[in-house]
Amino acid sequence: MGSTLHTRIAREGARAIEAWRTGHVGEVFDLSHEDLSGADLSRADLSGAMLVYANFSRADLRGANLAKADFDFADLRNAEISNADLTSASLNGANLTAANLSHANLRDAFLLAAKLPAANLSSANLQDADMENADFTGANLAGADLRGADLDGANFDGANLNGATVDGQSDDERDDATG
Repeated sequence: MGSTLHTRIAREGARAIEAWRTGHVGEVFDLSHEDLSGADLSRADLSGAMLVYANFSRADLRGANLAKADFDFADLRNAEISNADLTSASLNGANLTAANLSHANLRDAFLLAAKLPAANLSSANLQDADMENADFTGANLAGADLRGADLDGANFDGANLNGATVDGQSDDERDDATG
């Protein structure tokens, strides 16, 4: 379970989190099972944080450092996560329905069975991400980089893949080649 102290600090925003992390080097910031719906965590450093089963629906995480954070089974519906660093983050089973992840860096991220219907992943970096059985129904992946990603069993029904790059070739280039 998360820490009530960590929840209070998180609700105060990025500066409060930075101050706590400075005084607690090496300690894990734990918000597991906590409700941070609608919280403003833009530009916060939550790298390596435990966020399992946390509620971040409608939260503002724009430009946040979320590298190696554990969001397994978290609720991120309608969250604003654009321009965030999610390198090697774990989002297995997370609900990202209608979340905005445009221009986010999800390189080497884990999105096994993640729910991303109607999510905006335009121009996102998803290189080498593990997205087995993820649901991208109706998602916007225009211009996304999916090179090296594991897409086994992923559902892209109704998804926009215009200009997306898979294995070194963009969707537009594949259309031109198959003409």
